[in-house]
Amino acid sequence: MTDYKLDSDFNKLKINNNPSYVIICRGVLQYAPTLLKQALKSRSGSESLGRETRLIFPKYGILTILLLIPSSLTFGQALHIQISGVLRNSITKTEIYRSNLLLPAGQSTEIFTGPYTIKLSAQKTPEAGYDISAELFGLGPDFHIATYNLKIPMADSFPIPFQPVKGADSIRYMITLLDDTLKIFIDKEPFDDTTAWGMSESIHYRTHWLKGSYADYLWNLKMGYLENVYDRYRSSFQLSSSEKIECFFHPDPRTSIFIDPRLGYTIQPRKWRVDLVFGRDTDVATPRPAAELMLYRRWGYGPRWMVTGMAGYYEDNFLKMRKLIPEFKPSKLASKLADESWVDTDTGRVVAGAFSRWIADKEIFSKFMEMYKQSTSLNFTSEFTKIYGYSFDKAAAEFLDFIKSYQPKEAELEYYASEYLARGDYQQAREYFEEAAHIPNGNPKFGNQLILCEYWLGDYDSANRDMDAIPSAPNCNSDILKINLQVASGNSDPSLYKTHLICGQAIEALTNYYLDQGLLDSANVVIRNIKDDDKTNADYYLTLGRLRVSQGLRADTSLAMAAAIALGQAQSQPQEPVNYFMAGQAFMLMRKYEQAKQNLDLSNFLEKRPYFRGCTLLELGKLADLQGKRDEAMGYYYDV
Repeated sequence: MTDYKLDSDFNKLKINNNPSYVIICRGVLQYAPTLLKQALKSRSGSESLGRETRLIFPKYGILTILLLIPSSLTFGQALHIQISGVLRNSITKTEIYRSNLLLPAGQSTEIFTGPYTIKLSAQKTPEAGYDISAELFGLGPDFHIATYNLKIPMADSFPIPFQPVKGADSIRYMITLLDDTLKIFIDKEPFDDTTAWGMSESIHYRTHWLKGSYADYLWNLKMGYLENVYDRYRSSFQLSSSEKIECFFHPDPRTSIFIDPRLGYTIQPRKWRVDLVFGRDTDVATPRPAAELMLYRRWGYGPRWMVTGMAGYYEDNFLKMRKLIPEFKPSKLASKLADESWVDTDTGRVVAGAFSRWIADKEIFSKFMEMYKQSTSLNFTSEFTKIYGYSFDKAAAEFLDFIKSYQPKEAELEYYASEYLARGDYQQAREYFEEAAHIPNGNPKFGNQLILCEYWLGDYDSANRDMDAIPSAPNCNSDILKINLQVASGNSDPSLYKTHLICGQAIEALTNYYLDQGLLDSANVVIRNIKDDDKTNADYYLTLGRLRVSQGLRADTSLAMAAAIALGQAQSQPQEPVNYFMAGQAFMLMRKYEQAKQNLDLSNFLEKRPYFRGCTLLELGKLADLQGKRDEAMGYYYDV
């Protein structure tokens, strides 16, 4: 039986105690379980990923849900399994792997655990248990070690015999059957179905993504970033390979392949493959998974902190580590890094990354590689002393002193701020741009970027304050930003625009201001001042179309031109929501409501900046009002 339960925060609803399937966005939440059953019964499997659905129930009101069930999924049965791995020698032991996974009925699943890959398949037995086949593979494509056929009763455990790792260290895996009653979502389309999956090849990657998903619009932008960092790894550490990495972008942690919920990705060294989550709200499409894949295949198994650290070598760990200094003492660092589950936390990845980069840069790099190949999580401190000639605690103390006095350069702050900006993490980008903007005699462009982040995040007070306090580079864009800030703060006035009419955008903005006020003659006078060179963009034709419609004139030609230009730009910039936003506005004015809804929905799906998402929701509300859907319109206005 499916169990529906509201979380305590009253905005998420769990199915079978799993919060990742459906989120209740707004509505009559006290009736959500009842209403959601009706929603899923009629809607599941037919909605686009990430698309909101508004359901109107006369007795209760409006319930808005965001379905995270892609149309490529269907219900299936699963076996809930836990795998743990304990590394031990004659003196000590530590758990280096533990995770739960869902094994779809009738399918085999490969799980990479560090030292070994385990391929699992299961068949139910008449005795209320399962026949489990566990094949073990080493760190290579064909390194088959052994096959173990296990009979495991439900809620029971079974060990796999000890397997050698390095030197005197060995690992023992324990497989536990937890449950076999779970209903899960499984793929309907195989990965080689080109009607469901898009695919593109670059220099080092063969990238796959579900058509219609968030990655379908942003994969190209993302791959440029991944290729760039891969090249840096290749030149720095000689970790390259002639094989192309099979990279699968998934919109959520899907259950037909095993994605570690702690990390948001999984790697399969045997297949030279990575699977990672790249969706609107979760972006784990970083260089880290591919770097881990290369390290395991080229260097073999090593301490998790060294794998994690080197995989994050080009991340901003030095910058983030500065905030963590009060939490660490030199004598405690080794015990923290020995805890592999801690290393895979957000804090652990930062610490491991910062320390690995520091020690790799401080000494001859070959020493780091030698330590990696000779160490495990049980003995890395003693191996460190042998190879580097001084104690690990001494190195830890020097490292923490280094971080305390670390002063990033302007270029470093700009690089990481720009990276976060491209990924839609405006809060982290804001932090780095703010630091760069306050460097004495620094580049004024960082002031512009800081103010832009504050504007997008809706912090208009800070943006206005910084506009006056921080030097910024004068240009047309900064002038328009000043106008938009004032308007967003509720200080709209014609004088704001008139001081910046040298910019074509300001003329269009002033025209739209007069149109909003119903001053059609003033709007007509202003728009005539736009230069011919500025009459080639979608904004101009959209504004002209608005004016003609307001005057009771036909504007089909202007609006069609606006939509054509915007959608033409979308062909080369599919990741930019503004193109679909302008096309949606144009179609709405042409009364082509279905096309307007499609484009505005897509803009809303791609837009991550709070300010512009609010603008899109307002347009969706206006569109619903034009169609006589008042309840739906009120829902959009409420979301703003």
